[in-house]
Amino acid sequence: MIKEVKEKYVASIEKLELEREQTMLDPKFQEWMVNLGVSQSYEDISLRLNARDMMDYWGDNWTIIQSRN
Repeated sequence: MIKEVKEKYVASIEKLELEREQTMLDPKFQEWMVNLGVSQSYEDISLRLNARDMMDYWGDNWTIIQSRN
Protein backbone atom coordinates (compact mmCIF):
# COMPACT_ATOMS: atom_id res chain seq x y z
CA MET A 1 0.00 0.00 0.00
CA ILE A 2 2.79 2.44 0.85
CA LYS A 3 4.36 1.79 -2.55
CA GLU A 4 1.10 2.67 -4.33
CA VAL A 5 0.72 5.89 -2.33
CA LYS A 6 4.31 6.85 -3.11
CA GLU A 7 3.80 6.12 -6.83
CA LYS A 8 0.62 8.23 -6.92
CA TYR A 9 2.37 11.06 -5.07
CA VAL A 10 5.35 11.02 -7.43
CA ALA A 11 3.04 10.83 -10.46
CA SER A 12 1.09 13.86 -9.25
CA ILE A 13 4.31 15.84 -8.72
CA GLU A 14 5.55 14.85 -12.18
CA LYS A 15 2.21 15.95 -13.69
CA LEU A 16 2.46 19.32 -11.96
CA GLU A 17 6.04 19.78 -13.13
CA LEU A 18 5.02 19.00 -16.73
CA GLU A 19 2.15 21.50 -16.54
CA ARG A 20 4.56 24.08 -15.12
CA GLU A 21 7.04 23.52 -17.93
CA GLN A 22 4.27 23.87 -20.52
CA THR A 23 3.14 27.11 -18.91
CA MET A 24 6.68 28.49 -18.78
CA LEU A 25 7.17 27.71 -22.49
CA ASP A 26 3.89 29.33 -23.52
CA PRO A 27 4.64 32.52 -25.51
CA LYS A 28 1.72 34.31 -23.83
CA PHE A 29 3.15 33.51 -20.41
CA GLN A 30 6.60 34.69 -21.48
CA GLU A 31 5.11 37.94 -22.82
CA TRP A 32 3.24 38.38 -19.54
CA MET A 33 6.49 37.95 -17.61
CA VAL A 34 8.20 40.56 -19.82
CA ASN A 35 5.30 42.97 -19.28
CA LEU A 36 5.62 42.46 -15.54
CA GLY A 37 9.27 43.42 -15.79
CA VAL A 38 10.54 40.19 -14.28
CA SER A 39 14.31 40.10 -14.52
CA GLN A 40 15.97 37.48 -16.74
CA SER A 41 18.11 36.61 -13.73
CA TYR A 42 15.01 35.68 -11.72
CA GLU A 43 15.30 32.17 -10.38
CA ASP A 44 12.24 30.22 -9.36
CA ILE A 45 13.17 28.34 -6.20
CA SER A 46 9.92 26.39 -5.99
CA LEU A 47 11.46 23.28 -7.54
CA ARG A 48 14.27 23.27 -4.99
CA LEU A 49 11.77 23.77 -2.18
CA ASN A 50 9.53 21.01 -3.53
CA ALA A 51 12.50 18.67 -3.81
CA ARG A 52 13.56 19.52 -0.25
CA ASP A 53 10.03 18.95 1.03
CA MET A 54 9.86 15.59 -0.75
CA MET A 55 13.23 14.54 0.63
CA ASP A 56 12.24 15.65 4.12
CA TYR A 57 8.95 13.76 3.88
CA TRP A 58 10.38 10.53 2.47
CA GLY A 59 13.50 10.76 4.60
CA ASP A 60 11.43 10.96 7.76
CA ASN A 61 9.08 8.23 6.63
CA TRP A 62 11.63 5.93 5.01
CA THR A 63 12.53 4.37 8.35
CA ILE A 64 8.85 3.66 9.01
CA ILE A 65 8.39 2.20 5.52
CA GLN A 66 11.45 -0.03 5.86
CA SER A 67 10.41 -1.26 9.30
CA ARG A 68 7.07 -2.43 7.83
CA ASN A 69 8.68 -4.45 5.03
